Amino acid sequence: MCQPSMKTPDDRAGATWLRYTHLGVQYCLTLLLFVFAGWWADQRLGCEPWLTIVGALLGFGVATYLIVRQAQRI
Repeated sequence: MCQPSMKTPDDRAGATWLRYTHLGVQYCLTLLLFVFAGWWADQRLGCEPWLTIVGALLGFGVATYLIVRQAQRI
């Protein structure tokens, strides 16, 4: 009596959308990783806040590059 479920076009669109939800998390984690690395280096070298700022800018650049690379694959 069990019938196989039929996927509707809406279900497939949801699956496509869900496939790219990790990009926001990836962006935030990449940025935070670089900011943390800059902050850690500032604490060790005593040149606050310059390395944190450099880390934030590098993180922004790397995270943006990763997003653009993913978008080109689409």
